Amino acid sequence: MPRYQAALTRNQAGRYQGTVTDQRTGNQIEFPDCSKERKAGRWIVSGKSTTPCLPEWFLEMRKVDDGLFEITATEDRNFLIRFPECEQDEIDGQRGIIGWADDVELIAARKERAA
Repeated sequence: MPRYQAALTRNQAGRYQGTVTDQRTGNQIEFPDCSKERKAGRWIVSGKSTTPCLPEWFLEMRKVDDGLFEITATEDRNFLIRFPECEQDEIDGQRGIIGWADDVELIAARKERAA
């Protein structure tokens, strides 16, 4: 089973709530107030973490294909968790988007490989 789970559900009109959960430890990063906006000509849902000890995390979700979505969670300039093939599913009795990932990428390491 993959280590990380991302989930995004509709909160109220135009607002969403998201979580990223470490399945091994049970720790969660909460994104309770995500909003839908246009970025680079595409609709995305994004929001900041309200988890007290993890304030620099940012969640972003975008549609990538018919029925598929991508969620990314980034921590400032250090870490990235990419959930590339998220699907619509039922989460706690309501429709939402859910995805899984195995690894956390170090953003600095990605930049060094690109250079």
